Amino acid sequence: MACWAMQFTPCVTITGSHALLLMEVQASLRLWGGHKQLLRRLEQGWRDFGWQPPDSVTMACSSTARAAQWLALHHSETNPSAGTVLRVAAHPQDMAAILSDLPLHVIDEAHMHLDVLERMGIRYLGSLMRLPRKGITRRFGKLLPQALDAACGLTADPQRWLEIPEIFHARRELPMRADHTEPIMHGARLCLHEFSGWLAARQAGVQSLQLILHHDDPPPTTIPLGFASITRDAIRMHRVLAERLHRHEISRSVYEIGLQAQEILPLPHRTQDFLGSQTDSTEALQELIERLSARLGEDHVHRLEILDDHRPEKSIDLIGTAHSTARR
Repeated sequence: MACWAMQFTPCVTITGSHALLLMEVQASLRLWGGHKQLLRRLEQGWRDFGWQPPDSVTMACSSTARAAQWLALHHSETNPSAGTVLRVAAHPQDMAAILSDLPLHVIDEAHMHLDVLERMGIRYLGSLMRLPRKGITRRFGKLLPQALDAACGLTADPQRWLEIPEIFHARRELPMRADHTEPIMHGARLCLHEFSGWLAARQAGVQSLQLILHHDDPPPTTIPLGFASITRDAIRMHRVLAERLHRHEISRSVYEIGLQAQEILPLPHRTQDFLGSQTDSTEALQELIERLSARLGEDHVHRLEILDDHRPEKSIDLIGTAHSTARR
């Protein structure tokens, strides 16, 4: 998920005892249309990964990293079905008021002191933040008050961001042995979704890749996929894969699948035209060509090619033959 999330921002990390995924999105909010639009995209992305109720992903957005983490943890406990929390405050006083109702166990630095705080009658952040700061430091050490200050935006909270991997590896074990294409397609769809996000983060694409089917007895089966143009569209790759698997006979049970790309090619992000049109006739033709190639075989799909020849009769013969035989 961390690799996939890097398509939205390069500042992504895994943090906390609960291994929370943290994203710093302030610099890219305008690109994605604001907080709500970005959170909607992320929520759809989690669903494409296969997360469905009751195993849902809870997201929280706030102006500080600690506040977002604590809000997400609390919301996942009180509303386990799903949901998104959006609470952004510019001033420390406002953030302190937002966090005051959260229980203390959402703070990693407070875990070792929960019994003492419970005997003191302190169960929520609001009660803890009202205590004298020097007394908290003397009784519980520096880490707890530092965490409170970072959550309220009073002190910096530096993070160590992850780096985009240079090489993409995707292997997914199937829930059970597969003798037909449906469970293979489901696992491949999740791998392609992850692969598409990694390509977007690198502003790259592929024109060919391989789906590897692992069996109990070696060797594995390799299914090559080719595209008419460079792409990172997971839906487009999934369609081509569906056509290829439809022609492929599963002769041995598959317990695991892998995704491998030999060559990664540059593919910058595209912008819409002035009118916001989403249609692209050239891209639609390329998708049609690659789907026909996957369904009929590359040897059965041809294209016209212009050759320089000084003989008019040769040109006429070439055009007439091409119109009668070409499928592309």
